[in-house]
Amino acid sequence: MTVDARPDDPSPTAGPRRRAPVVRAILVVSVLLLAASFLAAVARTRDAQRAALDARLDLAATDRTRTVAETFDRASSLLLVLARNSSFTELYADPVGAGTAVAVGTPLARAVTGTLLDFQQLYDRTTSEFCFIDVSGREYARVVNGRAAGPAQLSADESDTTFFAGALALPPGQVYQGEPYWSADTSGWVISSATAVSDGSGRVFGVLHFETVVDALATAIGDDSGAVEAQLVDRTTGRVLVDTRFPTVGTEELRTPGGDAYPFLAGATAAAGTTTVDRMRLAYRAVPVGEQNVNDWYLVVSAPAAAQGLLSGLDLSSLTLAGAAVLLLTVGGLTARTHQRRLHRAATSDGLTGLPNRNQLLEVAEKQLVLAQRGGTEMALLLLDLDRFKEINDTLGHQWGDELLRQIGPRLQPALRHTDLVARLGGDEFVVLLRDVGNEDTARRVAERIVSLLTQPFQLGDLSCGIEASIGIALGPRDGADVHELLQHADVAMYVAKENRFGVTVYESSLDLHNPRKLSMLGELRVAIEQQQLELHFQPINALAVGARRGVEALVRWNHPERGLVPPDEFIPLAEHTALMQPITAYVLDRALAQCRRWLDEGHSISMAVNISARSLHDPTFYDLVYGTLLRHGVSPDLLDLEITESAIMVDPKGARELLVRLHDLGVRLSIDDFGTGYSSLAYLKTLPVHSLKIDRSFVRGLEADQSDAVIVQSVIDLGRNLGLSVVAEGVEDGPTADHLTRLGCTMGQGWFWSRAQPAADLSDWVAASPAVEPSAAGERAGAPVPGRQGSVR
Repeated sequence: MTVDARPDDPSPTAGPRRRAPVVRAILVVSVLLLAASFLAAVARTRDAQRAALDARLDLAATDRTRTVAETFDRASSLLLVLARNSSFTELYADPVGAGTAVAVGTPLARAVTGTLLDFQQLYDRTTSEFCFIDVSGREYARVVNGRAAGPAQLSADESDTTFFAGALALPPGQVYQGEPYWSADTSGWVISSATAVSDGSGRVFGVLHFETVVDALATAIGDDSGAVEAQLVDRTTGRVLVDTRFPTVGTEELRTPGGDAYPFLAGATAAAGTTTVDRMRLAYRAVPVGEQNVNDWYLVVSAPAAAQGLLSGLDLSSLTLAGAAVLLLTVGGLTARTHQRRLHRAATSDGLTGLPNRNQLLEVAEKQLVLAQRGGTEMALLLLDLDRFKEINDTLGHQWGDELLRQIGPRLQPALRHTDLVARLGGDEFVVLLRDVGNEDTARRVAERIVSLLTQPFQLGDLSCGIEASIGIALGPRDGADVHELLQHADVAMYVAKENRFGVTVYESSLDLHNPRKLSMLGELRVAIEQQQLELHFQPINALAVGARRGVEALVRWNHPERGLVPPDEFIPLAEHTALMQPITAYVLDRALAQCRRWLDEGHSISMAVNISARSLHDPTFYDLVYGTLLRHGVSPDLLDLEITESAIMVDPKGARELLVRLHDLGVRLSIDDFGTGYSSLAYLKTLPVHSLKIDRSFVRGLEADQSDAVIVQSVIDLGRNLGLSVVAEGVEDGPTADHLTRLGCTMGQGWFWSRAQPAADLSDWVAASPAVEPSAAGERAGAPVPGRQGSVR
């Protein structure tokens, strides 16, 4: 029996035959879609990697440009301090010919050489040669790499040098900085800085000059990790002047061995830019310099352009085949493995930023701590907290707050090595793990670099937003036996940095308020304030030249019922980290002015110096406290001298200056305490309305034995004289030191040579026997009347 199959009847194989082309079409379309998706992903990745590389290079260029500018600023500050040294004035004090009769090699000329030697010893890492040249061109003194040139080695005429005429053309107080040149004395390339030396009346003696080693700039702009190279390029010619890869010392041609020019930068006018040259990605930025700096440079940083992605060299067909194969393999056989990786990533990575999370940090840090303990090395945990991050969330919204957090990790990379780890703990807290950090100073430098990087603006949509950060540092195994303890101690240091606006603080046990002994002392200190267990002792301040009293400094003591008299260094640092500092300051100010009033009633006008902490300096109610206390006791403002440390001022320079101006206008005297230890800039110092500088006792104690201390003391005295300020030397403990200070021109002294700090009753003989001295007789700033000096605030 046969079957009559009509053409329109479906056969048994018709369905599969018809479905086959459809399946093949679906597969082809799927492969094409996969390939297109892969290519799009590769393109996005390459664009993102290039953007990230450009951002990293731009940050590096900005940071290193600032470093070069700061190097010139430091050179100018050093030269101006040296130019004020009295040895130059004494050289030209000779009445015969106004100094022209002083021969080279005489004691006065040797004194100039000694001054140059002292300063080069203090700054020997960046300077190679100091010299002083008479206005006629004759060289009086020269010091090269710590050695003084003899009279026969000095030049008879240096007037044709490039820096000589440039320095003399400027008024005193300005610095001329010339272009790099080869120095035969030091066998290396150097940059000259020079300034005119005068006696303050307009008479110019000559030119003071020193050379900065060009390789010091290469070191300053270098990158230990080697990930980014840096060069300084002449903006006029495009020639490479400094290259971090090649030293210039011993090479009479200032050029790069592998190619000595960037032609596209010759005569360029752009302030900054980014480009690709010979498979290297470059970012360049103009170096800002002063009007007297003849150099016109670009700072160029570079990294291999290949770092944008491993697939950047493949052609389109290869990328298509590779993409299809990878995606098909992933769909067909790697689903399980991908799932496992996702689970592991979710457990060890932060979902928002993609950085390692707390779990991964603890795992890596524990292993590193064990290695450090076994090898006798140090690791460091840097706990970073963003300041005022809540304001960004509240103002811009959480969307932009999250975007800012995502940018933190990439922003930190220029400051870190590839072996270091950045993790997010949560919120706005991040941790940086530094393996084999070496020492505390290295960890602090890295932290300060991170703070500097974070101050650069973040781009959030159309807005440019700047932030600040506080960092606490704990070193292992020094500061903790396990990672949890290190994190706790880093957290303590971070809160101290945030509270005092220090930026960076290294942990030490004295910072930790949570140990039982300090908690006990805090409780007792609160009781001491309420029960008035705090008492004041007073140490005299004397005018050196006339042997008269100038005033006293009020120093707080804690008369503890069980421990006896507790000195301030045991409880004041503890109080500065708590709210207790405000009532202590109010108490000391009240008791000090009450004693001042009692001496006034007895017929003795004695100024009262009171120390002010950083917390008080940035307290918005402090001015009202001072004014109200003066009013209550009826004491004239000019009898109150508030002493503020340099470091306290530099926490918030702008805010501090505003408060100091208000106090100055009230008539209160202001002094900078412990001067020389706070590293504030001379440019900022001259803007403060202060009356006196107090030289830190650490320099005064070594005055007789340490020539470096003597140079620093002399320089501070000269600086005070030139700025119209009186100078007080602290820690004067014997007669020879007092006599030495008098010869140097110091106006006032304080220390055990005259008296220890004592209760007011024990100073009655000194008060009655010592004649008072007016502020002007003690060398105070002349020609700057202070409001309120003619009477009290009653």
